[in-house]
Amino acid sequence: MEEITYHIDNWTIVKLLGGLSGILLTGFGFIFVLLQNRLLDRWRHSDQKEIEALRGMIDRNNSVLTTVLSKTLPDRFVEKRLGALETIWNFVIATKNKPPAVISLMYSILGDEELTIENVRKMSKGTLEKLDVDGTLMKSPMLLEHASLRYLIPPKLWSIAFVYQAIVNRSAYLAIDGLRRGKFIYWKNDTGMKAMLENVLDKTEIDYVYNLQFQTYDTVLNLLEHKILTEMNRIISGETDSEDSVKVVKRIGDLTRKENATEQSTGLGNTK
Repeated sequence: MEEITYHIDNWTIVKLLGGLSGILLTGFGFIFVLLQNRLLDRWRHSDQKEIEALRGMIDRNNSVLTTVLSKTLPDRFVEKRLGALETIWNFVIATKNKPPAVISLMYSILGDEELTIENVRKMSKGTLEKLDVDGTLMKSPMLLEHASLRYLIPPKLWSIAFVYQAIVNRSAYLAIDGLRRGKFIYWKNDTGMKAMLENVLDKTEIDYVYNLQFQTYDTVLNLLEHKILTEMNRIISGETDSEDSVKVVKRIGDLTRKENATEQSTGLGNTK
């Protein structure tokens, strides 16, 4: 036994372990595992720090928001916002009823080819000829008269109400001016109309309206009214405020990550 042990030299041990390459691979593998574990621990620590930083910012933002709302009487703010929404809806109804009823009737039952001077004169019975274009379109209601309420009305709702007013006024202008000049332009054939609608309607909705042969004017107004009411319901339920808060938090997170990336690229992130 002693002789066997005596004759097992270092080279014999190497061969028993699989050769020199086996020992090197085993050693490198062990070192790689150690480095991998250290890197994973470092990444986990970095991610955890970022998550904790974002949580801290969210908590601070919520604290500031709570403080601001408590000092500005949220019940009173909600009451004012509800009043503003009611004012905007009353504006929409008044805008719809501002042009003479014959204009809405004309656009509802006459197609593009039927919108002739003769047919319009039969329907209006002299009503449109007596109207002053500027006087009719520039009289109340006008959305600018409610500009003081804009801080209570989210931009999307304000934009839809603006487009609604523009569609009604422009359609009335085309009818009155067309009769005066002896040539009509159907409201949906006016390039300005489609450009305005593209700001508040998606392509599917616009294609639907423009593919209709009749009731196109009523359809587009009903569609805009539906969007206005939907947006109002989202405001009343608090959905729009929640979305705004999420956007703020996301924006803060993006800026923080951008700042951290800048510091690391310039080497400032490694300074202590």
